[in-house]
Amino acid sequence: MGLFDVSANFIGGELPSWIGSVLPDLLVLNLSTNLLKDLSSNNLGPYIPACANVTFMRFLHLTNDALAGHFPEFLSGASSIVTLDLRQNALSGEVPSWIGSLHNLKVLLLQGNNFEGSIPLDLCLLENMTILDLSNNNLSGKIPPCLKDLTFGNDGVSSDFSFPLSKWDLTSWTELGKEYTLALTFELEEVNFVTKRRLESYKGYILQLMSGMDLSMNNLTGFIPPEVGHLSELRALNLSHNHLTGLIPETFSILKNVESLDLSYNNLIGPIPSQLTELYALSNFRVAYNNLSGKTPDRKNQFGTFDEASYEGNPLLCGTPLTSCDDSNQEHGTPPSFSHTIEDDSWREAFLWSFARSYIVAFLGVVLFLYLNPYYQCVLFELVCKLIPFFLH
Repeated sequence: MGLFDVSANFIGGELPSWIGSVLPDLLVLNLSTNLLKDLSSNNLGPYIPACANVTFMRFLHLTNDALAGHFPEFLSGASSIVTLDLRQNALSGEVPSWIGSLHNLKVLLLQGNNFEGSIPLDLCLLENMTILDLSNNNLSGKIPPCLKDLTFGNDGVSSDFSFPLSKWDLTSWTELGKEYTLALTFELEEVNFVTKRRLESYKGYILQLMSGMDLSMNNLTGFIPPEVGHLSELRALNLSHNHLTGLIPETFSILKNVESLDLSYNNLIGPIPSQLTELYALSNFRVAYNNLSGKTPDRKNQFGTFDEASYEGNPLLCGTPLTSCDDSNQEHGTPPSFSHTIEDDSWREAFLWSFARSYIVAFLGVVLFLYLNPYYQCVLFELVCKLIPFFLH
């Protein structure tokens, strides 16, 4: 059998594993316009055939399919795609710049691959983005400030347009002479995304409300751009397990909808902005294992619920739920405050310089006095001659 066409039906569930053995001579399999689940965990790799037609595709899930090589080039023609899920494969190389041309893309999941290089600036062109997961790769460089241009909200592609109900179609609709379309909303789509340190499944109406960005477990460096704080529609932000430095931006207080904020395992310094206590939706907060200092935020609003695990691993951080700032100073044998140490050192240094200057001035004054008075020069010379034998004995 060269062609097996079961398109435009209501076949649901998963693609059966025995279909290849039952149809060994199959050349074309058309499963479009059905209700099949995604093709994840099917060992389709290492490579996807170049003939794959994704022109009309809206949802593509290829999680854990042993895919290898660079970012699949055939996806450059997926102009209609809304969800692209390539998690848990062995893809490598850089995320291509042409990804910015996929203007309808709302969900991009690349977690658990070997992508390297910097985060492409072209990602900032995906203004309809709601969920972006680049975690657990080898990405390096700085976080692009232009990510603030992503809406991470519901201002993008309408979810009640008509389009072919297809998740994987190796044939084109025009070649088969079929133009079946169905009105489809996100009620038929399901996305898995880690938030609040758990893998959550978002489906239907809840998926439309969800927004998040996960850049964790990479090699990102530099400061966190203050512009990230302007992503006010974000519900989850994870920048943990990188090499980020500098301060926590005060603009993070603008993340009024954020429910999960994870900045742990970086090299962040300075205090935790007190303005973060106004994030009333926040239920998961972690800044553990950085180099933060000062006092923990006041125990009010949501910050009254965070325990020691949120702050641990910051030796210079004190206050509830950690040890009190006074106790921590006494335990480490340090002065009551860092400012007092600076003041004491400054006073000591000023005293030493003043003493040295006075000594030099006095010495020069004696030399000048002796130079101008020959009588005392003779007296000094006789005194030295008498003292020399004493020191020799």
